[in-house]
Amino acid sequence: MLFDSGTTTSSLAEQLAASGIRPDIGLTASSPYLVSIKKQMLKASKKVVVLLDSSKFFVNSINLFCEFDPKKIHTIITVKNEKNYKQIENLEQRGIQILLA
Repeated sequence: MLFDSGTTTSSLAEQLAASGIRPDIGLTASSPYLVSIKKQMLKASKKVVVLLDSSKFFVNSINLFCEFDPKKIHTIITVKNEKNYKQIENLEQRGIQILLA
């Protein structure tokens, strides 16, 4: 994921990984210890762009750190295939911009 920190001196992007997604809920982390840190990084960002390879759509974890909300996630960059196209359409219906790679 890329985050625009909104700094005035330069354009700064932070990177944060998601281990997977829960299709109807949001992004997940591999460890519960990382959830708090990831939430703080999201909170400090003005814009969130998520880069998800298509395999992340099928990795499920209970460690949710970001809901699918267009106020929290602005854009998702991914690849659409026969397995994840329904999830991608669902995200678009929620108002999240999808860019296909």
